[in-house]
Amino acid sequence: MPRRPHPLPSQVVPGFYRMGHPALAGVGERRLAAADIGRPFHGVRAIGCGTRDLRELCRAYSVRMRPGDAFSHQTAAVLLGLPLPNDLQADAAVHVARHGGSRPRAAGVVGHRVAAAVGFRTVSVAGVPVVDAASTWCMLAPVLRREDLVAVGDCIVSGLPLRHGRTRPLADPPDLAAASARFAGGRGARARRDALELIRTGVDSRPETHLRLLIVDAGLPEPAANRRAYDADGVYLGRPDLSYPELKISIEYEGSDHWNDPAVFARDIERYDRFRAAGWAIVRVSSERLYRHPDALVARIRRELAARGHRL
Repeated sequence: MPRRPHPLPSQVVPGFYRMGHPALAGVGERRLAAADIGRPFHGVRAIGCGTRDLRELCRAYSVRMRPGDAFSHQTAAVLLGLPLPNDLQADAAVHVARHGGSRPRAAGVVGHRVAAAVGFRTVSVAGVPVVDAASTWCMLAPVLRREDLVAVGDCIVSGLPLRHGRTRPLADPPDLAAASARFAGGRGARARRDALELIRTGVDSRPETHLRLLIVDAGLPEPAANRRAYDADGVYLGRPDLSYPELKISIEYEGSDHWNDPAVFARDIERYDRFRAAGWAIVRVSSERLYRHPDALVARIRRELAARGHRL
């Protein structure tokens, strides 16, 4: 039966340590190589901590980062709470950016060198340094499709969605434009220019952005995003995801929470009843309808516009 490793000194509390940390003084190499101590990166030891998700890996790597280094690209997007496609959300690599000099190098790390003239600001998220939201958006341009680059921008300038409301915006449209100008010579410049024209405030989700772009790309007028609606007497009706207020057409994206949460489902029914009583038409959109049958969905919206007197 293998011997249980002997206890560590009292000054070694659970956490991530770079080799040579004063707290590890007196702890032998054999003890630091024992099975109960993790080695997520070269020169880093995880004591009493897991490294099963990206946030834990970032905490582990942060102890060996140089001053000015910051988590970047899709890693920054995850830490900031920005919406990404599933393949990038699941990216196991840790992306790290550095101002000038050599790129960060380590197994499991994708290092990026950012020219000093371009630069980026650093914000703290859960105690680790992260590239600011506007610069992160610029860094994502080469790897995101147009609709997802716009969705990330929408989220940044609208604020992260909460159960009731949103956080404060992480940046405003001029911040994105200024960051894009700094990154102008890099990859994704044209994608950023095109996306900047399409970013809107007041957007609650990635599918809402995809739905709005689908409508616009089909040649239909751009609907308003989450604009407050009132009846003829000035009574508040609600905020449709997308709408044509002058035509009284509401377009609602219904994610899984609308179907799986009885309270949300009940509120939806009451809200739709208020809108219909005020003379509004409601187009309900599911994930299936948006992503698998977009042509049929566009035709449905087109018919509703025509029925309400809009000349296409």
